[in-house]
Order: sequence, then C-alpha cells, then structure tokens
Amino acid sequence: MTIKKRYFVLIVSLFLLLGFSYYYFFRTQVVGLLWINIENINEPISFVFLSYLNWFPTFIHPFLFSLLSWWAMGFKYPKSSIGFWLVINLIFEMGQSIQVDKYDFLPTILQKYFINGTFDWWDMFSIILGAVSAYIFIIKFKRKEKNVLEKNNF
Repeated sequence: MTIKKRYFVLIVSLFLLLGFSYYYFFRTQVVGLLWINIENINEPISFVFLSYLNWFPTFIHPFLFSLLSWWAMGFKYPKSSIGFWLVINLIFEMGQSIQVDKYDFLPTILQKYFINGTFDWWDMFSIILGAVSAYIFIIKFKRKEKNVLEKNNF
C-alpha cells in the first residue's frame, strides 16, 4: 500500500470513528428507542455546544460513504460514488417532510424512519456540503498521487 493510500485509509478511519463517536455519545438513546417505537424518552446527553453539532452526522454520511464507495470501486468512478450517496441522503431527508399518510407503501422500518425524523433545511445543506467536500478531497488526493507518480518516473 502506498503512502497516499495509507493516508486515505487514515482519514477515512478518523471520520468513521468521529461519526460512531457522535452517535455513541449523543444520539444512541434517542435513535435506538425511536426505531423500536418507544416514545416519551429523556433527552440524550446535552452540552451547550451539542446544538451546533446537529449537522455533523448529516455531513459525515455522504462524505464518508462517498469515499468508502470510491475506495471499494478501486478508486474509480468518483462522481458516481458521490452522486449515489448525495441522492440517497437527499431522498431520506426529503422523505421526512412528507405527510404521514403517504408512507403506506413503504416497509415498516422506513415508515418509522420518515415518521420519526425531522426535516431540516440545514441538513439538506450539510448533505450537499458533505458531497462537495468528498469531491474536493478526491480531487486533491488524485492530484497528489499523480504528482508522486511523476516524481518517481512511473
């Protein structure tokens, strides 16, 4: 594995750890209980800065999964991997804005997701920002890898 690919794995691992940590410390109780349809729950651990971090999972999902998909496809098709996760995340966010009676055709687990979710324009912005950030990261990664190959006369 080249140094650049090690760097890539390190960055992806770091963001994966950050995403898991956010859910473990701040969202696990609420998300887990809503999925099994228990209501009237206590709020998760709350800090003053937590309200400023609500965008983070929405940003990290398209960013991280775009990079993971690009990696899984052998570092080919960056626009496809980014576009796929951008569309999926936008659909899931927009699905939270639809009226409850429109979900009858969906499996129960998706109905619960959309019914219990809250649509937010800031989440839409975070999704787009995550996708754009993944695109910028990939461009810079490819550019630096190309420069390393040129320096070594490959």
